Amino acid sequence: MGQTTTPGAALAVIKDGLIIYERGYGMAKLEDGIVMTPQKIFDIGSTSKQFTAACLAILIRQGKVGSKTTSASTFRRCGSTRSLSRSSTSSTIRADS
Repeated sequence: MGQTTTPGAALAVIKDGLIIYERGYGMAKLEDGIVMTPQKIFDIGSTSKQFTAACLAILIRQGKVGSKTTSASTFRRCGSTRSLSRSSTSSTIRADS
């Protein structure tokens, strides 16, 4: 991946909360010739859904959320100062065994 003709990746090594090594490899955008750097901001698209699902699965296993838990009640318990608008919907977590 170190070549400048391949899709790239950014690497950071963190120790005790500090970045001790960072480097970009390959290209950030092949068609425009933009080289990858550690400062590149990645467009994650829809990949956060998988992390959200995994976190919910852990919370369900720990008994911290249940089948009747709503997103609105979760935000209130977390101390969110921002209220959900009337037009927004509240999701209910459904865990089938």
